[in-house]
Amino acid sequence: MGHRYVEVLKSNNVEMDWVMKHTGPNCPETEGDGLVRLRGLPFGCSKEEI
Repeated sequence: MGHRYVEVLKSNNVEMDWVMKHTGPNCPETEGDGLVRLRGLPFGCSKEEI
């Protein structure tokens, strides 16, 4: 994957609810546990690489 950086941004419940509603049916229920959005990763990236 090369060199990458992690940027952590604070969010609120309204934004989290919007993202959860618009991610589609494949998004598991988190029941308020939190949400991590990953962007800019290669398409072939695996969970182990992250």
